[in-house]
Amino acid sequence: MTDFAIYIDGEFVGVNIEAARELIEKAVAYGVKTWQKKDAMAIQFGAIWLEGYMEAAQFCDETKEVLRKAINDFYFI
Repeated sequence: MTDFAIYIDGEFVGVNIEAARELIEKAVAYGVKTWQKKDAMAIQFGAIWLEGYMEAAQFCDETKEVLRKAINDFYFI
């Protein structure tokens, strides 16, 4: 499993951007597959999937916060 959280001297400083982007895209793809449309509801289904993934993978609270913000900022062009 990819390490998402980045720590320097034991302090959380961010997440692995590439790994986070891939995970958000995977979550949104799940939402689109479930909802059959590319709209806000598909992103919400993806956010629900993401919550389950983060809980199962036991992500730290800081990483969860960053990923939640990232999926909430996601939009379709």
